[in-house]
Amino acid sequence: MRLARLVALVLLMALAVGGAAADPLDDRNLPPGRALHTDASGTYYGMFATHSLGPPKGPGIEDHDIVFHIVVFRNAAPDGSLVRVTRARIQDDYGNEVDGYQVDASETRRMNDHLMPAVDRLFAERRSGDFVRMIVYAANEYYSNGDSASGSADPDLEKPEQPVTRLAFSRENAAAPVRPAYGQKATGIPAEWFRRGTQDLHASRKRLPDSVSTRRREHAAAKSARFTRNAAGEITGINNPNGMFLLTEKGGIHRIEQFRPRDEDGSYAVDAFDVEDGEKLLDGWWYPQHQQFWAQEKVTMPGNEHCNQMSPHRWTYTLARTPRMVDGGAIEVFAETGRFGGDREPKVCEIGRLDPRTCKLQGCTKYVELPPRISIVATREEAERLSRSLQPD
Repeated sequence: MRLARLVALVLLMALAVGGAAADPLDDRNLPPGRALHTDASGTYYGMFATHSLGPPKGPGIEDHDIVFHIVVFRNAAPDGSLVRVTRARIQDDYGNEVDGYQVDASETRRMNDHLMPAVDRLFAERRSGDFVRMIVYAANEYYSNGDSASGSADPDLEKPEQPVTRLAFSRENAAAPVRPAYGQKATGIPAEWFRRGTQDLHASRKRLPDSVSTRRREHAAAKSARFTRNAAGEITGINNPNGMFLLTEKGGIHRIEQFRPRDEDGSYAVDAFDVEDGEKLLDGWWYPQHQQFWAQEKVTMPGNEHCNQMSPHRWTYTLARTPRMVDGGAIEVFAETGRFGGDREPKVCEIGRLDPRTCKLQGCTKYVELPPRISIVATREEAERLSRSLQPD
């Protein structure tokens, strides 16, 4: 699956979870997710992340680096257990008979009855759709990663918290039921490395105070303050546009999403997605010191919609604060004042010669100029008000 399609789905996750008063994914420094199911066993989310549970966007991240996870938060049993397994003599993946565990039928039944239907509906475009990883956390309990050599001054504050344990499930096809994925030859999980719950955590993974969740949120907020201000406290520009809304001259409204912490150069990796269908409009970086996007824009191919794609060229969009009165109320608007693309003229191909089989442009028959057309506001309600005011009577 193309990286663009995977990343576009993250918008839907952020919208679904972001409105909650307390997001357990945020508490563990995990990327945005989407609620799947809740029952007596715990609360379940779907989430795209890297193999190390980092944000699914950044320099060098490819399709194969992005993994879909089911994330569950469960109350630990009195002995610390978080998953239901049975002790048994099993065969490992090398054909050896060893002590191990087999996943209880109740875990598999929940996957088939509740989780996989939600996953197939909400995350239909994930890669490796017939193999699913589940990562398990102890609800309201936080543990260090034992990562003292990470290079971070406070890794437990900044890094994704690793789960207590993991399970995996697979199926032969979309119509078949899932079952525990032990391996090609294995009949269970070897006891020597499996963790049933908090009682089996390595000694380096220390219990953290509950206040770490608040510290993580405050740390993220401090790094992601929305506006820049002068000494008088007046808004002068946008610092981090995450969660703001981008409006085009055609009336489209897009939510801006940040995908990883602020870069060393002060920029934020962001995308903009249509609030209705999740389609991506922009993919790039926001530079608060210059109030600029450096981004690719989506190019549509009428008559060959399957060829819609991000432009191979990046443009720099400059914005400036231009407050407006709309419907008798003031709106903080940051409007595009111009754009440039290095040595390229500010124009794009409107009508191209396209090979519909390969979706490759073979030439261009008509170019159009690119007038300023982008505005950013803080809320969707403001975007809708501004959009209505820009429509012709």
